[in-house]
Amino acid sequence: MKTLIIYMSLGGNTKQIAQAMADAIGADIINSQDVDADNISQYELIGFGSGIYAGKHHQDLFDLMPKLKNNQNAKAFIFSTSGAPASDMEKNHQALKKAIAFKGMKLAGEFNCPGQGSWGIFKLMNFNKSRPNAGDIENAKKFIKEINP
Repeated sequence: MKTLIIYMSLGGNTKQIAQAMADAIGADIINSQDVDADNISQYELIGFGSGIYAGKHHQDLFDLMPKLKNNQNAKAFIFSTSGAPASDMEKNHQALKKAIAFKGMKLAGEFNCPGQGSWGIFKLMNFNKSRPNAGDIENAKKFIKEINP
């Protein structure tokens, strides 16, 4: 299945997860700021991920959505790194899930792992220091292989 992973990573956490997923299945990977929306329709599976900022994904992912063509044949997945507990994933992913559904894509899965705080007070506190770690990377690889066998 031809796969594209789109990410926005301010502190490098989400880029690590996106790269691990891409390497695990041989997917294409691109920063959200470099996406050519006209080329996305060639992919059967598209991942959208970033850190979680104030309870949702980075604004760049939402700014990209209106540029995308409706794609009834594509599946999508969401991933994130965050300081929030894993139990908050459903709430934090909700807005992006709605945007993906609006574009006609079916959700194939969701992934979240802790990310080291890279801004504000979280950076000063060394919040989630050394995350994502090797276990998080392996979980990301396992996740992508399950939704893209």
